[in-house]
Amino acid sequence: MRRFDLMIADARSETDNTTFTDETGIQDSEFIRWANSAQTRILSLIQQGHPDLLQRQSIIAAVSGQEEYDLPSKTFLGTRVQMVEYSKTGQASDYYPLKKGNLKERVNGSGSDPSFYIRFSSKFLVQPKPMGAGSFRVITQLALPKLDIRRATVSAVVLDASARTITSLTFDNTLSIDSEFMQNESYICIVDKDGTLLMEGIPVSAVDSSSGICTVFPGFVYQSGETIPVGSFAVGGTYSSTHSGLPDVAERYLTDFMIWKSEKRDANQISTEINQELKEQEMEIVDSFALPDDDVSYVAVLDSQYFDHNDR
Repeated sequence: MRRFDLMIADARSETDNTTFTDETGIQDSEFIRWANSAQTRILSLIQQGHPDLLQRQSIIAAVSGQEEYDLPSKTFLGTRVQMVEYSKTGQASDYYPLKKGNLKERVNGSGSDPSFYIRFSSKFLVQPKPMGAGSFRVITQLALPKLDIRRATVSAVVLDASARTITSLTFDNTLSIDSEFMQNESYICIVDKDGTLLMEGIPVSAVDSSSGICTVFPGFVYQSGETIPVGSFAVGGTYSSTHSGLPDVAERYLTDFMIWKSEKRDANQISTEINQELKEQEMEIVDSFALPDDDVSYVAVLDSQYFDHNDR
């Protein structure tokens, strides 16, 4: 999908809203809010109709005697877990699926090898509690980064690779720096030209638009593998990007949603027609995620003792 600010430009052009100031016209912040509402809606419809398409696998270390575990971050709605497995050794070959239970089955005794889990808000409870190490393999529905536009360009950065901290971060003061927005958001992410997240959830306390110096809250530790190259871009929020994680088929929907909200805001009668088109697009997009093949679907075998690996 194209960069988000280009989609905003299309929506502005279509609705004759290309001219605006800080005091007049429709602000970029409104288009950003509308597009994120559209992304959330179409993602929700896709997840409801095809819950096994946008998924994420996470490994969570088991703690002896611990019943409660947080669901992985970036889980859709913070609650949409699809499968939990447990491995006593932590080895991939030893994972076995845990059955899904409910709170009335909660075990309040001593631990053992887990046999089922209970989803509890944005957590899951393991029953019985593990009595050793090991790990859980959790499959969840994926949440997508929020959409935002480029707020600044990185001109210099010093990272402490051993401590995984940001020693200094400076934005290019010859280019636009939206310091007020980044300070109000309190968090920024760093992305490349294609919107790929390079570092996320950076807490910032101040951004000086004159010098370009960005002050990061002390104590922030970035994740292993994250980085900040010179020339990369800052966006606002804890988990944001300049490109939508939806497939290209949804680009028209996001743009038309912004057009609809703009026309509706201007009390234009054409907004009714656009609304009907949006509903048709929603059905088309969700249907496009239907299984594309005609291969045979077999009954799932959940007990590995019935597997015949020599069966061809």
